[in-house]
Amino acid sequence: MVPLSLLWLVLPSLLGAATASPVQVPLVLPADAEETLPRKNSGLKGRFLHLTDMHPDPHFRVDSAESTACHRRKPKKEKERSAYFGLPYGDCDSPLTLTNFTLDFLEKHWAKEVDFVIWTGDSARHDNDRELPRTPDEIYTLNRAMVQRMNEVFTSRGIPVVPSLGNNDVWRPNSITNEFSKYQDTILGQLFGHMNVDHFFFLQQEDTILLDDDEFTESRLSISDSTSARDDAQESSHSSLAESLMEDFSELPKKAKTDLDDFSVINVGPSVVPNPYLPTFRVFAYNISGVEEDGALEELKKKKKKEKKKKEKKTPKRKHGHKHPGKEAEVDCKKKENRETWACRPKKPQYASPDAPSRTSTLWTPLGYAQYWLPDVGKADKSEKPKFRLEYATFARSSLHPGSGAYPIPLKELPMSLRTANETAEDGQKYMPYGLRDLTIGSWLGLARRLGEAKKGNAKVRAQFRQYMYQGAEQALMALME
Repeated sequence: MVPLSLLWLVLPSLLGAATASPVQVPLVLPADAEETLPRKNSGLKGRFLHLTDMHPDPHFRVDSAESTACHRRKPKKEKERSAYFGLPYGDCDSPLTLTNFTLDFLEKHWAKEVDFVIWTGDSARHDNDRELPRTPDEIYTLNRAMVQRMNEVFTSRGIPVVPSLGNNDVWRPNSITNEFSKYQDTILGQLFGHMNVDHFFFLQQEDTILLDDDEFTESRLSISDSTSARDDAQESSHSSLAESLMEDFSELPKKAKTDLDDFSVINVGPSVVPNPYLPTFRVFAYNISGVEEDGALEELKKKKKKEKKKKEKKTPKRKHGHKHPGKEAEVDCKKKENRETWACRPKKPQYASPDAPSRTSTLWTPLGYAQYWLPDVGKADKSEKPKFRLEYATFARSSLHPGSGAYPIPLKELPMSLRTANETAEDGQKYMPYGLRDLTIGSWLGLARRLGEAKKGNAKVRAQFRQYMYQGAEQALMALME
C-alpha cells in the first residue's frame, strides 16, 4: 500500500487537475503519533465509537458555490459559500480539513477511551457533480486513504475497527437486507448512517417479507424521486419523516400487550459530513460488569454451549411425518401469491431470549450513548478552529457518576456542568432529556411510546427529538428563505 503522505501527492494525477486545491490538507499522520505506544492489556473501558459517512472530497474548494458541489465558482449568495471546514446544512461533501480535524480530535480525545470502533462506511464523495463525475478509481483511492488513516488512529494502538461498506463505497451504490433482525439474542441492535438523520425505528417480523422484482424497483424509484427532490422540498421532507416516525410510534402496542421477541431496533446515526446537517459522532457505553473477574468469560462460553445443546435436544430434526402446507417444494416468497403460504409467513426471531443482552441489562448490554457535534463548523477557519461539543446523551443524569465501576463517559469529555454529581433539572433537560436506564429493546419501546403519545407532558421531549433529528436545519432553512 502506498504511504498516505505519498498517496495524496499522487491524487491530482489520478483524479484530474481539479483535485489540486490550495486549501486541501493531506490526510497525514500527526508528528507526535509515533511516540504514542499501542494500548495493550489495559482492560475494557466499556465504550465504543460509532463513526459514519465521512465523505472526504479532494475536489472541495473554499469560497466555492454549493450549486457546484463546492468545487468551483463563487456563489451569488453568501449563505451558499463554502467555508474552510465545510458548508453546514448544504449539499457539499467534507473538505479534507474537516476529515483531518475530526480524526485528529478522535485520536487525541477518544483513542484511549474506547474498546473498538464501528465504522459504517461512505468514505468516498457523492457523485453529485456532472462536470466532475466520480470514477471507480477515485472511490477505491479514497477508501484506501481512509483505511490507512483509521489504522493510524486506532488499529495501530490495539483498538479494533469493525468496518462496513457504505452504499457510496461501491460501484454502483447499493444497500443491504434486514436478515440480521432474526438473531435478537446475539445481535443487540443495528447501526446505520444512511440519510444522515438522527433517529431510530423498529423492525418487526412482518417487515422482513421480501419484495418481488417489480415492487423492489418501484420502491427504489420512489426513494430516488424523493432524494432528487430534496432541494425543492427539504423542509417538507423533514416534516414527513418526523411525522411518520411519530405516527408509527403512536401505533405501538401497549406495554402489557407487547411481544418483545417481535422487535429489533435500528439506530440511524448522523454523519461526519455536513450534508445536509452538521458533523457528528457517537460514543456508546456498554455493560462490562463482571468481565474482569477471573474466568468470567470462560464461564460465559460454557453457559452458551450448554444452552445450545439443550436447545438442540428440544428441537430434533424431523425427517418424516406431516409436512406443513407449502413446504413440499421450494417456494419463492418474493411472489405475491406465495406471501400467505405457510412457508412464507414471517417468523419470530429464530434466536430470542428474555435473558439476552438486548432484552435485559447484563454483560454486553448497550447502556446509552453520547452524541458530539460541531455546531460552529460554518464559522470556523484556519485561525479559529471549530470545537466538538456534547449535543445530547441518552443516559439518566445520575448514571454519569456511578460511584463504582466504569464511567459511561469520561468526565473530561463532558460539559463542566455535568462533571459533578450535583443534579439540576436544567442540565438534565438540556443534555439528557430521555433519561434511559439502558438501550434494551424495552427501553427503546418506552421512549417511542412517549414520543408517539401527543400528550401535554410529552410535548417537550417530542420537540427535542425533532430538534436532534435535524440539528437546527429547519431554522436554517427558514433563514435562507428570508
